[in-house]
Amino acid sequence: YLPSLYRSIANINNIWTTIKKNMEKIKVLFVDDDLEFGHIATKILQAADYEVYFQNSLFGIENNIMKLNPNIIILDVMVGEENSLERINDIKLAAEDIPIIFVSSDHDVETEEQATENGAVVYLEKPFDKEKLLLWVKRYAKSNDFSNSRQINIGAYTIDTESHILRYCGNNEKTLSNTEFATFKLLWINKGNVVSRQEFKKTVWKGIFCSDENLNNVVYNLRRYFSKDASIHLETIRGEGFKMWIEDYSA
Repeated sequence: YLPSLYRSIANINNIWTTIKKNMEKIKVLFVDDDLEFGHIATKILQAADYEVYFQNSLFGIENNIMKLNPNIIILDVMVGEENSLERINDIKLAAEDIPIIFVSSDHDVETEEQATENGAVVYLEKPFDKEKLLLWVKRYAKSNDFSNSRQINIGAYTIDTESHILRYCGNNEKTLSNTEFATFKLLWINKGNVVSRQEFKKTVWKGIFCSDENLNNVVYNLRRYFSKDASIHLETIRGEGFKMWIEDYSA
């Protein structure tokens, strides 16, 4: 019976190895308005066993990053009429420690410098060969132990997206809980727009039961944390959800 038992155990181990490999497939979010280029690049990455999500606009990119949690992002500088560098602060907040490869048909050194200053791990000029693309994706795709602290500015506050430490004028104020940080992040990347209660429960609590009272308490705490800067507003929109926005005193 023992040889048969050993064979069964070996088969089970092989099955679990295959399942684990599929579960750990590297996810790539590819954002480019060139559909033909995007299709070709997607096929190249899929052939190398990457799980690829392609979108041809910046619409909803921050929410998509939070939902997909990709291992790496490939982002065109100009996506349609929008410059992704102008939204990089919100994109980095959603992405946290996810590496970003910028691609562009613009060979201007100034654009490359701007991309690098805003956290690009690589700046690829179009056209580029597939070996180069696969090389950089393999090198920089986030692994489970990847960490790269990033700081986001919100009025007079800064927040470290790795440690969740909130600072006011450079002084430590509070370390946000995971739930508080995820709630803040969803509000901030949608700043100026109402985020529904249902969206909070789906994105932050991810299917775990959350009462309206629980959500109200988290939002109440965030209001207190950001209360020292009068330009930051966190409103309750009755019957809809919550909205966070910041006044622009320079206007």
